[in-house]
Amino acid sequence: MKSNNVLHKIHMLQFLEMILKKNQKIRIMKGEKLHTGKKDIVTKRYMQDNAIFADVFNYLLYGGIQMIKSEQLKELDTTVAGNVLGSSETDEADVVKNKQRNRAEILTKKVRDNFKSLITMADDERVYLLLGIENQSETHYAMPIRNMMYDAMEYSRQVEEIVNRHRGKDEHGNNRGEFLSGFHKEDKLIPVITIVVSFTPEKWDGPLTLHEMLTVQDEATLANVDDYRLRLISPYDLTDEELDKFHTNLREVLSYIKYSKDKTKLCELVNRNKNFQELDRDAAMVINYCTGSEIEIDEGEEKINMCKAHEDIKREGFEEGREAGRAEMCKAHEDIKREGFEEGRYQKLIEQTRKKKVKGITAHDAAEALEELEATVIKIYTLLDEYPDKADTELVVLMY
Repeated sequence: MKSNNVLHKIHMLQFLEMILKKNQKIRIMKGEKLHTGKKDIVTKRYMQDNAIFADVFNYLLYGGIQMIKSEQLKELDTTVAGNVLGSSETDEADVVKNKQRNRAEILTKKVRDNFKSLITMADDERVYLLLGIENQSETHYAMPIRNMMYDAMEYSRQVEEIVNRHRGKDEHGNNRGEFLSGFHKEDKLIPVITIVVSFTPEKWDGPLTLHEMLTVQDEATLANVDDYRLRLISPYDLTDEELDKFHTNLREVLSYIKYSKDKTKLCELVNRNKNFQELDRDAAMVINYCTGSEIEIDEGEEKINMCKAHEDIKREGFEEGREAGRAEMCKAHEDIKREGFEEGRYQKLIEQTRKKKVKGITAHDAAEALEELEATVIKIYTLLDEYPDKADTELVVLMY
């Protein structure tokens, strides 16, 4: 009978452990999703700056030569919708197909990250370009298809616009082909260029072309399949010489991200580059969210001294651990902060947990209130029961 009771308790403990791990996984996933959302917000806002936007295209198109000026750029609607699946021809069946065409447009509506028009002069003629930037904090393994869709839908939108303009002016064309398509022989489209900017220190290990995504790799077959190439800027692949071709604080942002996992090189970079002493707020925000750094940015502070922030991280490790309690350190800084961080964190957590226990709050509810793992709080509750006379500083040792 006792043996059955023991087995029952073991099974219950295993079941509870499984539930705890499941809850922990769900919390981590929710936290990652929330953090990823913040990354998207700060990177999009950062890239809205015309100077930063122009810097990206000047680097990739002209090797860093300042050909595109910020004043030549105009913000465009980032929502793209094209009748990719439908037909824009004018014939007897158009009325019947109208509802299907509208449905196709709805199905193919997408939202770009950043999209601008460029008006410049070349050979005494005005040149128009449409430029898009997609910001990625993680590798997107279908990115060539995603960008191809964006570009195709923009071209489709241009065709629809030209067709509608002709119809509005009762311009039916010079032949049956122009009449049916609504698009005339002399009509031209504005080129669309889309660039992906990666904001992660990791190597982009996804496909860079459509051909790489196909099941068939036979050269004879691929020669007859149109390809689509991804234009990518990734900190991992940029050399110091290439980074110097950027002319805005994008250089500092990409450099910091590149070396964010190498403590020695990161410290050398920040101390060597004087631009880190007065980094724009938006740039510092991108660094914070995309590297997991904990640089303090005060409300209303427009210029951030990253050099001073690094010194503060070194000096205030223990106090940060005690005050933040549960704050996690980014890998780039964890070796910089003193070993006292963990002790300070646990000491503060034990102090808070003891108060919850005295009030009769369950370990589950205490974990929720403190936003800590339930397993950690249960361990503290157990230690408090076993060693009621020990001080918080003594219990810290037993947490390891």
